[in-house]
Amino acid sequence: TGAGTGLAVAGRAHKLRVICEGIERNQPDPADPLDVLAKLGGFEIAGL
Repeated sequence: TGAGTGLAVAGRAHKLRVICEGIERNQPDPADPLDVLAKLGGFEIAGL
């Protein structure tokens, strides 16, 4: 995951933890993009 605009090291570490927790909690199937989107994405991402 990228740092993003102006994101400090601590912010990037938090971002990575949140993403890892979401993957662990929701167990998306990496072979199924729609499953990943449904389990990890938000309305804004789906709209793209």
